[in-house]
Amino acid sequence: MTDKLQSSVIPTRCGRRIGHLQLNKPKALNALDLDMAMAMQQQLDAWRTDDSVLMVVISGSGPKAFCAGGDIVSMYQA
Repeated sequence: MTDKLQSSVIPTRCGRRIGHLQLNKPKALNALDLDMAMAMQQQLDAWRTDDSVLMVVISGSGPKAFCAGGDIVSMYQA
């Protein structure tokens, strides 16, 4: 996981868990770069094979946006 993407698991009363991914680049409106996308894919793949994970919630940090889409600046710099 990167600093730009945080992962946690929330227990439920029924004994199952909720996976939580939080996009953490509020200054860039949580725009996704390649590292974030790869980290998300890796975590989602792990949860897909974990029968204890009931669902996944994806949220964005900051008050302005959930996710602006692809990070054009990081694509340009690559």
